[in-house]
Amino acid sequence: MKRRTVRAVVSFAHIFISLLAWRVKHRHPPSSGGVLH
Repeated sequence: MKRRTVRAVVSFAHIFISLLAWRVKHRHPPSSGGVLH
């Protein structure tokens, strides 16, 4: 039961982080986007 909850939280966090990174990447210009990588 706990393991399933942890897996759901991890998958949700992964989606949230990737979405946040996508927004940040598109907000900044391509020239400064290479610095973050």
